Amino acid sequence: MTWIRETATPVTAGDWSFELRDDDISTIRFHGVDVLRSVRAVARDRNWATPQWTISGVADVPGGIRMSLRTRQLGADLDASLTATADGETLTVVFEATSAVEFPTNRTGLVVLHPPQLAGSALRIEHADGTEDTTAFPVDIAPLQPAFDIRSLVWEQEGLRVTCTFDGDVFEMEDQRNWTDASFKTYSRPLALPFPYLLAAGETVRQSVSVTAEAVPDVAVPDAVAGTAAATSGDAHAAPAGAVATAAGAEALAFVDAGTMPAVSVGASTAPDAGPVPVPVGADLLVEIDLGWAGWPAALARAAGSGLPLDVRLVIAARASG
Repeated sequence: MTWIRETATPVTAGDWSFELRDDDISTIRFHGVDVLRSVRAVARDRNWATPQWTISGVADVPGGIRMSLRTRQLGADLDASLTATADGETLTVVFEATSAVEFPTNRTGLVVLHPPQLAGSALRIEHADGTEDTTAFPVDIAPLQPAFDIRSLVWEQEGLRVTCTFDGDVFEMEDQRNWTDASFKTYSRPLALPFPYLLAAGETVRQSVSVTAEAVPDVAVPDAVAGTAAATSGDAHAAPAGAVATAAGAEALAFVDAGTMPAVSVGASTAPDAGPVPVPVGADLLVEIDLGWAGWPAALARAAGSGLPLDVRLVIAARASG
């Protein structure tokens, strides 16, 4: 296992800004308003394992950047590029990948993460045939996809009307909160279609997402001061002290002093190579040691370096009876 140490490189492109975190275009903002959590390119093999991209270079292009990517893992042999360019109110991300070999894949293309603050916001969906539906980003965790057959998505937030238009495949959305990731994910290749499917040797995948942010008429884009004023004014509808307010001013969460926090155990990583220096968290550290694995002494030594009491549990192969 290799530890991932992300470094954030800020990029400004016209009215847009974002961060490059490894191969991820993240924290996408328009005039400082968070519009998308991230856009990234992914490849998945037939078992949903993820070949990791190697970044061979990042170059400036008119209006943005182009990232050159390569992977030679899990049967994939892909050379790719991820380009993000701004033109006024629109930011466009284009992914192109060419496979050198036949590659059975469950998904190769773009995924978009929407921020969890959109929960409850009205959502308009344009389908591939031009028809439209209206729904909302789920408030409660949705076990099934909240949107199918997506050509474009339209919603409003913080005085902006945001339109995301997808090209290159049929997209759909899932609620990532099912897997403890606070986001909604729009991805390509509907799960109702058979998988894996085959990328032929020499085949090129090209997908794009264009996000346009426009000011909603007669609605001002709030700044940090305006957001604070609602909670500190004499408004009878202001959130109580300690509450977290949504963009619409509705109370989302209130913290109450309930006494001493009970003791919490945390689990130790069993990665064999040197990792970050652990910061003591919790009352003790749970370590599961598989004695059949050669790397267990290193994992145990690193856990001991946390300074916390250890709860060590051994994993021993069962012997067949008789």
